[in-house]
Amino acid sequence: MVLGVKKSRKTILVAAGGTGGHIYPALSLVDTLQSHAEIIWLGTNRPIEERILASTSWPTYKLVVRPLRGGALWKLPLALASLAWAIVQTAWYFYQHQPDLVVVTGGYVSFTAGICAYIWRVPLCVCEQNQRAGWTNKMLAPFAHTLFTAYPRVFHGYCAKVKLFGNPIRQDIVTYHKWLMENENKQHRVSCSRVLVLGGSQGATSLNHKLPVVLHKLERVLGRTLTVTHQCGVRDVDKVAAAYKEYGVSAKVVSFIDDMTKAYAHADVVIARAGALSMSEIMAVGVPSVIIPLPNSRDNHQLCNARFHEQKGACVVVLDSELDAHDVVVAKLRLLLHADYCREKMIRHALALAKPKADKAMAEHCLQILGFVVT
Repeated sequence: MVLGVKKSRKTILVAAGGTGGHIYPALSLVDTLQSHAEIIWLGTNRPIEERILASTSWPTYKLVVRPLRGGALWKLPLALASLAWAIVQTAWYFYQHQPDLVVVTGGYVSFTAGICAYIWRVPLCVCEQNQRAGWTNKMLAPFAHTLFTAYPRVFHGYCAKVKLFGNPIRQDIVTYHKWLMENENKQHRVSCSRVLVLGGSQGATSLNHKLPVVLHKLERVLGRTLTVTHQCGVRDVDKVAAAYKEYGVSAKVVSFIDDMTKAYAHADVVIARAGALSMSEIMAVGVPSVIIPLPNSRDNHQLCNARFHEQKGACVVVLDSELDAHDVVVAKLRLLLHADYCREKMIRHALALAKPKADKAMAEHCLQILGFVVT
């Protein structure tokens, strides 16, 4: 045990950084935990974190860790050196704050926190958002007290540690899901012509380049005008807007959508990548979807996410390589916008897969580890 000042409250160290997929679940969990314990945040120096964490009140520390995978062989010594230094830095933060619990959501910053948690004998909770576990979480699984997952059969050999709670999602989407379930028989669609395209906050190049012509052809097949909202990232806004204008498709092209709940509520079909949080949100709002997994995602986790939901009847999957064959994606979109039976069936299956109480379930489990009595 580390020597230090006696604490009046429990302390939770949260390690989450690198991508929104790691940060947003941690934020949802912290929203519940911060009224019970002091929060210490360990992240990276990436710009996305500067924006997301700008208004947070808890102490935030930044690590710079070079990726160990996917780089040139000559860069490996530099990556190992940066990882070793990051572990030293993390150990210092452990000494300063003496965490009683460590929660990590993946990425290299989580690896350093997980290793220090093992050395300090601090309970470690690992959150895996995807159907296929990432490298860091696989490495930390043997040391974890609890493995939170959003999909079944993610960690083989650690069944006693696994809690299948789902992914924490934004509270406004949880509220909308609850409203949907309470008003299931009161929902009416005037027309099915509103398309929401989501490429992630950083955009998706192939979606940006290929969907304007796809949706143009869809209009011709349906025989009616579509209303499109396309989130494309900052760099491609002008180009994508010009492409829609060229093809005569009415489209609102934006770099980022602040009110995602409103965007989902006004969509008849969503076209999206298969990031874990996007999939969790789409299931919660029960909107029919065509999912186009990112082809070069690490460990092909996006395809695994998408296929899991497709097998449950909650979405349809189009491979990125199939976007050039316009007829494939046009046919699937036409089915969802034209056939009420298919739409309603997919909505039911999607809502059935939703796990809107994931953040509360995970927070309660964390508090129980800390010795709180949860009622």
